[in-house]
Amino acid sequence: MGKKNQRKRRAVWTMRPARFLVLLEKLGFTQRGAGRFLGVTDRTIRSMIAGDASISPSTAMLLELLLERKIAPEHALKLIGVDLEEAEVETVVELGPEAEPRYFGS
Repeated sequence: MGKKNQRKRRAVWTMRPARFLVLLEKLGFTQRGAGRFLGVTDRTIRSMIAGDASISPSTAMLLELLLERKIAPEHALKLIGVDLEEAEVETVVELGPEAEPRYFGS
């Protein structure tokens, strides 16, 4: 197959771990809170910060948008229909009073 017929590859926008950490801090996330918000484990967040796991473009864009538009993570969850109080109640019922709230049923 000649070069003429090959599809051009799209450049993938990536975020560096240092920028990811800055965004988490500016948005007021702990590693565990960021994991709950993004639907991943806090271990995955630590791997992203360390550069051992890639940061998906959608995650990077979401965090950049939240910061740019000054949208608090709690407000973003409300915008997509997550009831924070209900999530806390469900977590306590399912896992006990010492459990952290779960927003995405994970």
